[in-house]
Amino acid sequence: MSSHVDVGSTFGVYQCCSLQTYEPTNSQNKADAYVKVWCNDVFGGMTEHRPDQNNPWWSAELNFPNCKVDNTLKLEVWDKDLFFDDKMFACTGKLKSGTYDVTCIASKGTLYYKYRVY
Repeated sequence: MSSHVDVGSTFGVYQCCSLQTYEPTNSQNKADAYVKVWCNDVFGGMTEHRPDQNNPWWSAELNFPNCKVDNTLKLEVWDKDLFFDDKMFACTGKLKSGTYDVTCIASKGTLYYKYRVY
């Protein structure tokens, strides 16, 4: 069995994510945040929601076997509500080969995440 991996053939999000200075959409000023992740138009998964936390963090690994260098990575931050969840902001960027720590600053918060393309 070969252990060879083609360069740029696999993508993973590691240590997804932490969120700071989050502005919740409910009147109690408590966030119920979670993050959805896409590579190009392919949905790769989401974190669990963290109830009543304005600075949540997650330890999640999401793998995209067909995601490659120069594809677009998109992470969306959502606030879970009783009936309809609210999209708070999104972070997008082109993937580069290697491992990167990324800071995405938006008006409603800052998302920190790490990704690796190999």
